[in-house]
Amino acid sequence: MPENEPAQLRRTLGFWALLAYGVGDMLGAGIYALVGKVGGIAGTWAWVSFAVAMLAAGLTAAVYAELATRFPRSGGAAHYCGQAFRRPGISIVVGWMVLCSGLVSMATSSRAFAGYLKELAPAVPNSAAIFAFLLVVGIITYRGIRESSTANIICTTIELSGLLLVVTTGLIFIFGNGAATVETNVSPPVTVSTITWIMVLQGAGLAFYACIGFEDMANVAEEVKTPERTLPAALLLAIGIVAVCYMLVAYVATSAVSPEILSKSEAPLTTVIQTTAPWAPVKLFSGIAMFAVANTSLLNCVMGSRLLHGMARERLLPAWLGHVHPTRQTPYRASLLIVVVALVLAVTGTVGLLANTTSLLLLTVFIIAGIALLVVQKRDKSAHQGFRVPWPVPVASIVVCAVLIVFSQQASMGMALALTGVGVLIAFIRGRANLGVR
Repeated sequence: MPENEPAQLRRTLGFWALLAYGVGDMLGAGIYALVGKVGGIAGTWAWVSFAVAMLAAGLTAAVYAELATRFPRSGGAAHYCGQAFRRPGISIVVGWMVLCSGLVSMATSSRAFAGYLKELAPAVPNSAAIFAFLLVVGIITYRGIRESSTANIICTTIELSGLLLVVTTGLIFIFGNGAATVETNVSPPVTVSTITWIMVLQGAGLAFYACIGFEDMANVAEEVKTPERTLPAALLLAIGIVAVCYMLVAYVATSAVSPEILSKSEAPLTTVIQTTAPWAPVKLFSGIAMFAVANTSLLNCVMGSRLLHGMARERLLPAWLGHVHPTRQTPYRASLLIVVVALVLAVTGTVGLLANTTSLLLLTVFIIAGIALLVVQKRDKSAHQGFRVPWPVPVASIVVCAVLIVFSQQASMGMALALTGVGVLIAFIRGRANLGVR
């Protein structure tokens, strides 16, 4: 690399590495930490809540697939909105919301990690576990995208084995003789009078947190080989794989264990395994769950650092945030900032509040991304050579995401609005500063 040329991100991710990246991101902390909370809202219809959430994710993933092939650069939704609306203020607000969602998601998975660690080492304080966990995540992110991808593949393999164990033992328990011997753990039949569609939609709003991660794939577009072909295929296949896993796990978990019991557990899938497979070592499964939540936090750190890098390069944020390490070729300053902020959020919030806030922020971003695609499709009448979706797809994505926002739990809306307000303030100050320069 010439001495005067700034360091660039390295294209190292092929189709299978990118697929593992997306599946690993979505299969992480969400399902391991939240299946009990969703069950507490929607009962044994929790699998329907996950189905609705995955429908919203699938429609939005199709929107991202076209946008990613049109504008294959890091920055994700912030970059797409910049290209569509050509207003830096909108890009700043959208980028800030995505960044906040990643930070809050990292905090959520950090607390989930500490919860599962309690099963292995009850004496370790939560704050110490969270600090050590985020430190390791930051070091791996600093090392590079290849190292992060390798860690992701390892974690994805481990976490998928845990989910397969839950599904296999759960189905045997439900349809075998085991269910008859543990009547107290089995939920009573659910009727329309006990679980309403409002509860299912509220559960879907929370379950949507477990579906996010596909948008992170767009943020590493500059590190993907032939992104025009690789991104859409890997993105949509990842959604399909995760949808099947989530519905099966949610069905098994809430059928084998009372949703009321499940909702109070800090390690819900460990509780399921204790019921369906009492012979299985609980500590082993807790270790598997820790790999799952670690994977989510790692990939959120990768996403957030690339987002900050992209926004800094577009002059939407201070240039020092976009600096790439000359040898590691990673945006190390952005990574450090993200780890510090996530640490603060993790020690001050709860899993349910943080997860709901993440969902609300991203649902809003996905609505804006759908509008951006409609604007781009209308303005660009030429035949786009990459992946395309018909206009009803972004319209449906906008509608479904809006419905999930309406039925989201009110407690998280204040935090989401406050974080969005900070982004609007940043955009306003940045705009005034630019006017002053002129």
